[in-house]
Amino acid sequence: MMMLIRPCFLLFALLLVSKSLGRSPSNSQLCGAACSETLDAVTFNTTVETDDWYTGYCEDTLRFSSTFFCIRLHCLKSQIQTAVDYTVEYCHTEVHIETPSYDSVMAGFSDEAISTIPVIGTEPPTEMQNVTIIPSDEAYDLALHTWVSSSLDSVSSMIHPKQMALFLSDKEHYTVSYVIYGFWGIVLLIGVVNRLFAYLVRSHIARKPHNDTEAINRLQTSKSSLVDRLFRAHILLPATFGYRHQEPWGWCTIPTRIQSLTVFAYVFLNILLCAAGKYGAFRGNYFWPDTKEQTWTYVTDRAGFVAVANMPLLWLFAGRNDIFLWLTGWNFGTYNIFHRYVARVVTVEAIVHSIGYTGLILKYEGKAKLYSAFKEEYWYCGVISTTGMGLLVLLSIYPIRQKAYEIFLALHVSLAVIVLVTLFYHIKIWDGKFEPFLWPCVALWVFDHVVRCMRVLVLNFKVLFLGHTKVLAVYNPEHDIIRLTFTPSCHGRPSAGTHYYLHFPFILKAVGNHPFTMSSWSERGQDNRRASAISTSSISNDPEKGDISPTVAEVSSNSSASTDSKVRSTKIQFVIRPYKGMTARLRDSIVKSGTGSKEMTALIEGPYGGTEPVFDYNNIIFIAGGSGISAVLPYVQEYLQVRSTPRSTTTRVHVVWAVRQKGFIQDVLENELATAAKDPRVKLDLFHTGASALTIEEDKLQAFTTVRYERPDIKSLLHREVGESVGTVAVFVCGAAALADDARRASVEIVGGGFKGLGYFEEQFGW
Repeated sequence: MMMLIRPCFLLFALLLVSKSLGRSPSNSQLCGAACSETLDAVTFNTTVETDDWYTGYCEDTLRFSSTFFCIRLHCLKSQIQTAVDYTVEYCHTEVHIETPSYDSVMAGFSDEAISTIPVIGTEPPTEMQNVTIIPSDEAYDLALHTWVSSSLDSVSSMIHPKQMALFLSDKEHYTVSYVIYGFWGIVLLIGVVNRLFAYLVRSHIARKPHNDTEAINRLQTSKSSLVDRLFRAHILLPATFGYRHQEPWGWCTIPTRIQSLTVFAYVFLNILLCAAGKYGAFRGNYFWPDTKEQTWTYVTDRAGFVAVANMPLLWLFAGRNDIFLWLTGWNFGTYNIFHRYVARVVTVEAIVHSIGYTGLILKYEGKAKLYSAFKEEYWYCGVISTTGMGLLVLLSIYPIRQKAYEIFLALHVSLAVIVLVTLFYHIKIWDGKFEPFLWPCVALWVFDHVVRCMRVLVLNFKVLFLGHTKVLAVYNPEHDIIRLTFTPSCHGRPSAGTHYYLHFPFILKAVGNHPFTMSSWSERGQDNRRASAISTSSISNDPEKGDISPTVAEVSSNSSASTDSKVRSTKIQFVIRPYKGMTARLRDSIVKSGTGSKEMTALIEGPYGGTEPVFDYNNIIFIAGGSGISAVLPYVQEYLQVRSTPRSTTTRVHVVWAVRQKGFIQDVLENELATAAKDPRVKLDLFHTGASALTIEEDKLQAFTTVRYERPDIKSLLHREVGESVGTVAVFVCGAAALADDARRASVEIVGGGFKGLGYFEEQFGW
């Protein structure tokens, strides 16, 4: 047993010496460690078997004299004192046993006398030694190689060396982290450069005369060379495998091809770093004679390190507020995809790390040793952290995120905190060596939440500090729709395409907050009837599922938010279809009021997201499915109220709406589309997919250019519309998953067929 435990003691002793010196282990300490290792399996007549192994080691005088002679022969003169201190430090400071001094052992021994001392080879003698011995040069070199290839400060005192970490050097460890961060740095840099290039193109277009269509088109398509067209048709736009992107495969949602290639490259990089590192396995290793065992231990340790190194990325891609998110202009969905796959990689690496050490302890020490390991803080905290990661991944599958959002959010935040805290305790035995990888997680979390609080304060300070109640909630039981109208504390025109998080902390016992797409807005002096709009919860990935038909006229006439037809501040509108959880409690609260409407105190956080650059194109084709029209209406409103100028690039807007419920159609016609229907630049096509026939007045249906009682053939529609358009075309889609995937596939075909000026945009806020 002494042979098995002693190297662990030496490692721990070296850790103490290294800590006292304030730096990583030096070559001098390695020299002493190698000398001690060559004598580890030797039994001397001064070796005493005791319950306390460390006491027996420190009282073994022949072992110390043999170690000192090895140091004299194999260490440089400048290294001798440090090597000696290493061998005796633990005995003096921890066990408090005086050992023979180096000078007393060397007294009277000349080099000639030392040459007569017996020498042992790489195979330790089986018989008890009664005299001082010296390891051979070959034995010393193997022992030194063993220590150099091992981590000298990476082990707890309770683990046997065959379960201890054989880490690479600190320099190589951090090289691994630099490779990972460098990869994502390049990805983010590409996103920033791409956004900057798009901005420069838009700036050139803005300076061109409105009637110079040829020049505008030339600028818009200047980057559309053959290579660029092929890149967009085969890499940037298509789904990963054939058709499905928004429509899930079982429990999984599939990224776009460019996102998947990024993820695959990241996964491959992690596999490469874990399995193909510079491990240096060699025969004769004193800790692991079998090279396969050496490699497995290296992989086990490397997996743990790479998992920790990936933690800042996990938190980076989880936040709503992030500098890189702002610089790249990516939507939250892209960040969320990266967050999920980084989490899966980290979890797999943590599991490999945990299973690897568990298997090693079971193989070399047995179940009893494994059970005793759970008494160590670093061990059980590591188990909790790995288990928490696994639960986070399992509880984040698509059905749970979609059907039990509040449960998912509460568990996700709670488990994330547990994982991070226990990980701090797990790595504590390395005296802060790995904490630089965890503190950025805390910093990112703090930054994100500070900015969240700032957003809430800016938009709600009148509610929080002045007691103003500026939220009107109206429930339409006929169509099961809640309409919310917020009056932010600060004024300013919102932008199309933005979403907000709604908090109801004073009325509803809601967990966390929920994201909703802004449907539209109204400003000072603008008619409320025309400004009201329809929206749907951003959580729903199937907007056409269910019928929506809110009626603005049903808002109580005595409500302070609807008394005046002219508003004196900015108002933001949302429409929510209640399901379970918070939205159901909100509906019940309104119903209890008895009037169908209720003024309540609530908080709004945002805005997040932004307007897609559809107005940089000559033609815009909006394709909406069901309540997906809510994402389109703000763009139509912005076009008619803001973008419709003599210098506007966009000259034609075509809205294609596939919807099931006739009541919803009638309500939108009376409100949001009332102005658009009269504008010759806006073309409206309706596809009624409901089972019953439309009973809307004929004069109202005349607002649509065409009315069809069928599902739209998106492929034929887009090919025809693009072929008839003059100039560049933007395709904007929001609707059911199948509808969006149809539009994406058709756009890919059009770009692949040679059309240069098509831009594809998808509004799909997914979790």
